[in-house]
Parts: sequence; C-alpha cells; structure tokens
Amino acid sequence: MPRRLHRLDVALLAGMSLAAAAVASRFMEPGYPSAWDGGAHFVRLRAMAELFLPHGRTDGWCPWWFDGFVPFQFYPSLFFVVVAGLYHLLGGTVALLTLFKLAIIAAWALLPPAVWVLARTFRFSRYGALVAAGASLGLSAPQGIGIQGLFGIGLIPQGVGLLLFCLGLAALHVGITVGGRHVPRAALLAAAVVCTHIISGVYLAIAGALYVVMALSRRRWRRRRTLRRAFVIAALTTGMCVATLAPLVIWPELRGPGTGWSDHHFLPDFLAGRLFSGPIVTWLAVAFVVGLRVRRFETAFLVTLALLTAPFAAGAVTTGIGPVDDVARQILRHRALPYLALLTALFAGGACDVLRRWAARVPLAGYVVAGVLATLVVWETQAGVRSLAWIIQVDAHHTTTEKANFLKAFHWLRDHAANPTVVGFDDRYDERFGEPGYTQLASRIVLEAERSTLLGNQPEATLAHNGEVLVHLHDWEPDRILAALRRYDVGYLIAWVDEVEQNLTRSPAFSVVYRAGGVRVFAVDGVGGFASGDGIRVEAADLQPERMVWLLRNDQPAPAQATLAVAWHPNWRAALGGLPVPLGETEDHLSTVTLGPGPVLLTLTWVRPWWNPVLNLASAGVLLVTVLIWWRNRKHT
Repeated sequence: MPRRLHRLDVALLAGMSLAAAAVASRFMEPGYPSAWDGGAHFVRLRAMAELFLPHGRTDGWCPWWFDGFVPFQFYPSLFFVVVAGLYHLLGGTVALLTLFKLAIIAAWALLPPAVWVLARTFRFSRYGALVAAGASLGLSAPQGIGIQGLFGIGLIPQGVGLLLFCLGLAALHVGITVGGRHVPRAALLAAAVVCTHIISGVYLAIAGALYVVMALSRRRWRRRRTLRRAFVIAALTTGMCVATLAPLVIWPELRGPGTGWSDHHFLPDFLAGRLFSGPIVTWLAVAFVVGLRVRRFETAFLVTLALLTAPFAAGAVTTGIGPVDDVARQILRHRALPYLALLTALFAGGACDVLRRWAARVPLAGYVVAGVLATLVVWETQAGVRSLAWIIQVDAHHTTTEKANFLKAFHWLRDHAANPTVVGFDDRYDERFGEPGYTQLASRIVLEAERSTLLGNQPEATLAHNGEVLVHLHDWEPDRILAALRRYDVGYLIAWVDEVEQNLTRSPAFSVVYRAGGVRVFAVDGVGGFASGDGIRVEAADLQPERMVWLLRNDQPAPAQATLAVAWHPNWRAALGGLPVPLGETEDHLSTVTLGPGPVLLTLTWVRPWWNPVLNLASAGVLLVTVLIWWRNRKHT
C-alpha cells in the first residue's frame, strides 16, 4: 500500500502533469482532431451526446455508418458516457469538442501520478517511483496504440485504459493483501477498465489470474483469504460489466474481422529502443529484470507478467487452436505493446533505484548516481515526448489549399444535398490526398456537412460496413460502380484526382455538380430512399435513427427482394403493413425484405431484446451493492 505522499513527490508529479498538458495544449487550438481517425471518436462522442444519452441510453443505431457506428454497443462506452454526461451536467455551457479535448489531455497528464501509485503500491522506493512516473510520459507504440493513440491513430479508449490499468492493478494488489474497503474499490476500478476498453480489461483479468496463482505459490500467503478476496473482486467486477460483456458473447458475429497488423522484429527493435521508449530506458528495464529479487513477490510478479506478455505481443506464440489464437491475436498480439511499454518505464525506475542504492555504499556517490540517472531518463523522456508531439494535431495545423477546398465541398453538401443522404469518396491511400487522412474526411462530412458517410478502406472493422467500391472509383466500369452505390444509397461522391473524373464521366449517371480547386463533388443518378432492387421503387420514406418507414412499390407480378441501405443487426424488426416479416442479411451485411406485388408500407424498428434492460439493471444493481460495501467498510476502518 502506498506510503504517505511527500510534498516533494507532489511537486514533481504536478510538474510532470503540467509538462504533459503544456505539450498537448496545441490540441486546444481551433478545429477537430486531425491525426488519423481521432475525429471519428469525436463523432462517436457526438452520437452519445445527441442520440443516446438524451433518451437514457448508452447504445443504439445511428445513420453514421463508418468506423463501427452501427453496432455501437460493441464498443466500450464509459469514456464517451462520462464526457457526454459532463456536457449535459454543465448544461451545454462548455462546448462538447472542448470537453473532448480536455479529457484526452487529462488522460496523458494523469498518467505519471497513476504510474507513481502503481510503483509505490508494488513497493518501489519514492525515487524509483518518480523516475518511472517521468519515463511514462514518453510511452509510445507502433501504429499509435496506447498513449500515442490518444492523439494519433485514435485508439482513445486504450490510451485511457492504460491509465486506468495502472490504478486497477494497484487496487487489485491492495484489495487482495489488505482487504476491507479496498476489495470493492478494486472491483470499481477493474470495472472501469473493462467498460472503457475491453482488451485492457481482459489483460487486467489475465494479470489478476497470474497474481493469484503466484500468491498461492508463496507459503506466507493465506490461501483461503487470498482466494476469497480475489473471487469477490472478480464477481463484483463481472457483475458490474455484464451489460458490456454479454452482447459480445451472445452476438460474436458482429465483432467483425480481427486485426491485420504485421508482426514486429520484437527483440532487436526493443533493445534498440525503437518500440516504445528509448535505449536508455530500455536497457535500464533489462537491468532491472536481470537483477530480479525473486523473494520480493511484487517485483517477481511484474517481471513474470512482462516476460509472459512479450512473446504474445511479438506474435511468437500460437496454440494451433483457431478460436484461442483469434482471441490471443486480438488481445495480446500488438495490443499488448502499451502494457509492455508501461512495465518498461516501471522497470527503468526500479533499476535506477537499485543502482542508486548500490552506489550509496560510497559516501555521496548515491546522490551523484541518482542525479545522473534521473537526468538521463528525463533527457530521453523529453525526446520521447517530442516524438509524440507531432501527432497532436487539429485542423488549425493544416491550413492548406486542399483542406480549404475540402471544407468548401462539405459546406456545399450541407447546403445543397438532401438529408438524409450518404456521401462516399475515393479513399485510396494517395499522396495527393493531403491532410487530414481518409477517415478524417469521413468524420468531417458528418461533422461539417451533417450527412451520413460510407467508408470502404478499413484495416479492421465491424461487419457494419463494406464499401469496397470506394477504392475502385478509378478502375471499375461505371455501371458496376453505379450498381454498388445504389445498394448503399450513396447519392454523392467526393474525389480529388483526374482519373476518377475521367472514369466516372463515361456514364451519364455521374455528373460533377461542384468544384473547389481539385476537389469534385459528383451526383449519382437514380439513388434515394435507402432501398433498391429489381422493380422496386421508393415512393416515400421517413428515416429516423431507430425507426424507418418506407412506402415501396414492387412493379413486378411476383414477389421481389428489396435491399435496404441499412446495416443488418439482430435488433432490427421488420413489418409489412403492420405484420412482422423476417429480415434477411446480404453477403455485404445489408438488410433485405421480400415484398409482394404492388405498394406496401415497410417499417424497420430498432427493438432491444428483453435481456438488454435486465442486464443493465443487473449491472446497476451490482454497482450499487459495490458502493454500499465500500461505504460500510470505510465507516468501520
């Protein structure tokens, strides 16, 4: 359990947090986050604030197709709930975008204190804990996972999850060793990790299981008490998270394909400091592991956790069992790099403390070594922070002609395109694209033009979208492109290269309706109503986020299939003329209904299954019980 916090520790930790906030302050400049798909997460927040929370919900369906929005409930939502809830609590006096940026900056600024708490809880000295806290600011990982993901690739929940993981693991240790009010507190923090980023929660569960196994192997531990406390923490955590975890188990097919990231040359890159820290911090961490004191349980546990995680993160461990390897790839391959980065910073602090105490055998030498080591870590950390600073970007940092032309196109769509309508674009990787990136363009269409989007270029996605056509606007035949776009009800296209215009204008179905420099907006003929099919006509449509009504006409004498430009989900219920009908699913995950000849009224309603509110009530009930247990134990200690 951490000892009393000294004033010097407070001052140094505050300095670290202020330094992080100062570096990230450029995030507060005007505009949306512009590094990769960071802006897409703001659209998620906007969906939470405008569509879900006002109706007392934290999930549902919305027309913003891209980036996994359709099965919204399969993305842990606590971060978005907290920020959107604060927005409503303040009565909208502070802009939602401002709160979003402040929350991201706070997650980075609070990481050093969280690492300090973890280090002190696991019996690191004050000096070692402070060094580890400082080194944590320079954490990074390939593809922007973890802290870098707060600003770069947009994996904001994992960045926040890393912060909560530190506190959750520390609370787990105290809860099992001390008990009392620390048991429900550990459960509350563990549940926060799961509900913020499920992969972080699974990793915490694996770490907790390893902790219990190692504790039971030590004779000095009381096994029955250890198991009892661990079971209570696990039960309370699971109970609070049932509403988050159950849909993933019940509807696993909605999770979509796994990650497509390549393996890393782990050991050479790690030793060279290229993965997530720097050579000084890395080699200090190696020194700490080599000098492991097996008798100290906390140290042995952390090192064992790191050594077991590294092979999975490098993709070096496979079982040959398909489902097991799929889970391992999702949870421990690549996504585990931030946790190894965290442990590297922690071990660097521990190694500095060991070297300081070794040098202290000579008078004053310990102070000199401590100063030198701290200086080296600070120097390397600031280099790591600088490497993160370049990805802390907003639109104000990209005042290019291309950006201005994109914005003009967005504004034209907002003022002239029907709503609802879907906007697609040439989302190939292209150096002529400029900034922001391809997912940012989709985000900006939603945020600036207030229109739906279809994104076709996703390395990892849910089954909610599949717009392959959008990477072939330059080389598919126009008729083939038109047929695909009608399925998705894409009424407008945005392109910025000549070859797309040269290809599309071979067909009268595509016409340039607006130009802004090199950016063209194409109208797509014969699209509208979010429904299509042979002989199917849309005579009227009223499309709300969770209730859609069509007046359709089947001009054929026989029944015909209508394809709806609505991503399939088991929560949709279809009715024809008020009578329930089955809802089919196409290969590209759209919804289908079979219509009889003539006119018919089709209704599509998002209906939550009976168990959904039951799970929500169960989670809320366990949360209340956990808080009551904590309060009761607090009063008696």
